[in-house]
Amino acid sequence: MPAIKKAPRAEGEASGTRGERKERTRLHLIEAALVLLGQGRGFTSLSLREITREAGIVPAA
Repeated sequence: MPAIKKAPRAEGEASGTRGERKERTRLHLIEAALVLLGQGRGFTSLSLREITREAGIVPAA
């Protein structure tokens, strides 16, 4: 039986395994939080909505 080839990904589409994508997302969120903290924001004044917006991630409803 011949091997099944995966279709090439569209440009800009996330690549990698699910675990790799999760790790990239986690790193983007941490970097975004650090950027906001570097702007003088206090840890307790940050919201997840602000952090996800800074990271360019759409939060789940």
